Amino acid sequence: DINKTARLFEALVNEKHALETAFGEPLVWEGLSNRISAYYIHTSRPGSIEDSPETLDEISEWAIERLAKLKEIFDPRLAELMEQM
Repeated sequence: DINKTARLFEALVNEKHALETAFGEPLVWEGLSNRISAYYIHTSRPGSIEDSPETLDEISEWAIERLAKLKEIFDPRLAELMEQM
């Protein structure tokens, strides 16, 4: 349901400061409204497939750590919000 997704994103945006504090760094918050609404909350870092194997290992570790942290922070909050809707 597009409206439910928009309400979930809005609820999370209202908690942006607390969520970013728990995450430990700023996140990118994007809401794309077009025919199909899409919402993204993510983080990024520079890198290229052309980087050295060592750098690619660092990027991989970085991504795994961030993914686990995003899941830890957002899963419980999303579950709470879903129950309220």
